[in-house]
Amino acid sequence: MSVIETHDLAKSFDNRKAVDGVTMAVEKGELFCLVGPDGAGKSTVIRMLCGIIPPEAGSAAGPAGIGEDAGSGRHGRRLPGRTELK
Repeated sequence: MSVIETHDLAKSFDNRKAVDGVTMAVEKGELFCLVGPDGAGKSTVIRMLCGIIPPEAGSAAGPAGIGEDAGSGRHGRRLPGRTELK
């Protein structure tokens, strides 16, 4: 049983594709990470999965319901574009 599933997930910003057709399934207990260079769309995929930004196309599903905080029914807020650890 998949705990996170996406199918043809897509998002563009100013006519520039950030995410184009991401399909994946993460099973319960599975360790999964997104790897790629800067600008590959990793953060955009996570933001769509968390409901911070809506996908332009495709679908996403997870245990808490994409776009809502678990149990609260509230939508997430936009995060800063760059976070640095020091």
